[in-house]
Amino acid sequence: MKSCIGILLLCLSLSACRLSSLGRLPISESSGLWADRSGSFYTHNDGGNSPLLYELDQRGRLQRSINILAPNIDWEALCTDSAYIYLADMGNNLNQRQDLCIYFFPKTALDQKEIQPQKISFYYPEQIAFPAASWQRHFDAEALFAQGDSLYIVTKNRHRPHDGWHYLYALGKEAGPQAARLCDSVELKRGGLWQSVTAAAYREEEQSLYLLSMRHLYRFSFEGGRFGPLEQRIGLPLRQQEALCFGPDAQLYLTTERSILSGAKLWRLRPKALKRLQE
Repeated sequence: MKSCIGILLLCLSLSACRLSSLGRLPISESSGLWADRSGSFYTHNDGGNSPLLYELDQRGRLQRSINILAPNIDWEALCTDSAYIYLADMGNNLNQRQDLCIYFFPKTALDQKEIQPQKISFYYPEQIAFPAASWQRHFDAEALFAQGDSLYIVTKNRHRPHDGWHYLYALGKEAGPQAARLCDSVELKRGGLWQSVTAAAYREEEQSLYLLSMRHLYRFSFEGGRFGPLEQRIGLPLRQQEALCFGPDAQLYLTTERSILSGAKLWRLRPKALKRLQE
């Protein structure tokens, strides 16, 4: 029993070194996150909730809400480039949706109470059945990032059995219908949905891509629309981690959804805490 308690305390200590809780969120299912240059955060609820974008302070406290004039079927991710904010309605748990889309609008519109976004409708050419066969269920996605002239989607693995593979698709940034282009794939840890990717954050200065699951955070080099080597990995305490972004201080921030034990929270993780993989 003493050894079990010691191991538990060690795990908690390691977790505390990596993650700092900044505050509780005013929403229960935060599934996208972005921080502006002033340090304000923007997030949104998961599917089936009101189509609102929430502005938060650095402790996760609500500052205001913005009405997005588009339905929230299953909003799953936020990302930005230098001029626009992209909001992905691409949650597809059953792998049967045929109305996947990404809404976008200029950052300058954030001072408005209501925003009418433009829309990119897209589909996966590799999906030929709706729902997909159990061994092909990788057409759900919660991870979106912008790089260069493209938007990239990292799909979520719902294969039965789970094989750890995740697929990278690219879209242009123009409004209208598009076919998502398969660019690459990567094998991560196996273990069902706990190991599936729930968010992504790209850091231009490093040409690095960070992928989040409920158990791990990964860092890959990323260039030319392809995964480079896996450079870093950290184990995370088991929570429903759903959103990830860089703040203006170059630190990583993430959100967790509400659980039986805790409310939804905003967290900070220092990239220097990541453990470098051995050659």
